[in-house]
Amino acid sequence: RFRQALHVFDGITVRNAFSYNALLIAYTSREMYFDAFSLFSSWIRSSCYSSGSARPDSISISCVLKALSGYDDFLLGSLAREVHGFVIRGGFDSDVFVGNGMITYYSKCDDIASARKVFDEMSERDVVSWNSMISGYSQSGSFEECKELYKSMLVCPDLKPNGVTVISVLQACGQSSDLVFGMEVHKKMIENQHIQMDLSLCNAVIGFYAKCGSLDYARALFDEMSERDSVTYGAIISGYMAHGLVKEAMALFSEMESIGFSTWNAVISGLMQNNHHEEVINSFREMIRCGSRPNTVTLSSLLPSLTYSSNLKGGKEIHAFAIRNNCDNNIYVTTSIIDNYAKLGYLRGAQNVFDNCKERSLIVWTAIITAYAVHGDSYSACSLFDQMQCLGTKPDNVTLTAVLSACAHSGESDKAQNIFDTMATKYGVEPGVEHYACMVSVLSRAGKLSDA
Repeated sequence: RFRQALHVFDGITVRNAFSYNALLIAYTSREMYFDAFSLFSSWIRSSCYSSGSARPDSISISCVLKALSGYDDFLLGSLAREVHGFVIRGGFDSDVFVGNGMITYYSKCDDIASARKVFDEMSERDVVSWNSMISGYSQSGSFEECKELYKSMLVCPDLKPNGVTVISVLQACGQSSDLVFGMEVHKKMIENQHIQMDLSLCNAVIGFYAKCGSLDYARALFDEMSERDSVTYGAIISGYMAHGLVKEAMALFSEMESIGFSTWNAVISGLMQNNHHEEVINSFREMIRCGSRPNTVTLSSLLPSLTYSSNLKGGKEIHAFAIRNNCDNNIYVTTSIIDNYAKLGYLRGAQNVFDNCKERSLIVWTAIITAYAVHGDSYSACSLFDQMQCLGTKPDNVTLTAVLSACAHSGESDKAQNIFDTMATKYGVEPGVEHYACMVSVLSRAGKLSDA
C-alpha cells in the first residue's frame, strides 16, 4: 500500500499541503528519515519559486522535526538550522507543537543553549514543552539546571508534572547522587493522583535509589513489583556493582530467565569496574553463546580486562570485531583499543588506530599522548600535544598529567615547568596533586632537588 501511495503522490500534478503532509507522516512513521528530509527540502524549494504552490504548515514542520530527532547523523545540523529559519520566517515559532519539536531536536544534538532559547521564547508552553526541556537537561548531564527547571514547573498554575517529568528528574538526581531532592520528587509523585505507576516509572524510582546507595530500599521496591523487565534487573545489578556488592549482583543476575542486552552490559561493565577481570571475559563469552550481540558499551568494558590479562591477541580480535561491526569509530572503543595496545607494548598498533580515527576528540588525543608517555617517548607525546592544540583541541587536567609525565620520563624540566606555570592562564586548569607529583619527579630527575 505504501508503494501505491507513492505512485498516487507522484501522479498528483498540483499538490496541496495535505498530500505533502500525508507522505511526510508516512515516511517518519516508517523511520525513513532521509526520504522525509529530501521531500521537505524539495517542497521548500518549489514553494519559494512558485507563488501558487502549497506551503508547509505546522504539521509539516512537526513531521520533519520528528524525523530530525530520530536521525542519528548530527551532520544534518545545517538542515535543522534551515528548518528553524523557515519556522521563524513563516511565523510558526508561536506554534507549541513546533516549539516542542525544536527543543527535542536541539537537545538531542547537545545544543542545550539553543533548546533553552527556543523554550524561553515560546509564547505558550504545555507539559510536553517543560518535559522536553527537563529531559534535555537530564540527558545532557546538566543535572542542576534540570532540577531548577523542575522546581519552576511546580509553581506554574494549571500545570503538573507527569510520569515523564518524574523519570527525567529522578535520572538527574541519581546521576548527581542527590538523594534528598530525589526523595522529595518521589514523595510528590506519590501525592499526585494523576500520575499512574507504570513499569518505566517504577524502574526510574528503583534506579534512582540504587544509584544513590539506598540499596535495601531499592531491593524492597524491586521485590514488591509484580512485573519486571531487563531494565528493572539492570537497575538493581548496576547499583550493587557500583557499591562493590558483586556477589549480590551476580546472585540476582543468575535468577534471570531472559537476559536483556542492557543487563549483560551492566554485568560486564560492573565486573570490570570491580576488577573481576576473569569473570568479565567469561561473561562476554556467555553473552555471545546466548546470542546477544555486543555493542560499543560491551567492547569498551571488555578491553580493559584483556589488558589486565596481558591478552594482546584478544585485543586484536576485539579490534577486528569492532571494525566488522562499525564500532571502531566510537571514541570509547577507540580509546580502549589504544590503551590496550599501548599497555601491551604494541605502540605501532595504537598509532595506527589513532591515525584511522575520523573524529579525534580530546579523549582520543589524551589516549595516544598517554600511550607514548607510558613508554617514555616524550618527543612523540609532546609533539602530539602541540599538534592537538594547533588543531584547536584544548587539553584538560588528564591530558596535562600525561604530557607532564612524559617530560618526567625524559627529564625535560624546562618544557615541563613552562606547561605547569601556564596551566591556569593558558588552559584554565588549576594544578592538582597529580600535576605537582609530576613536577617533583621532573625536577628530581633533572637534579634540581631544591626546586622539587
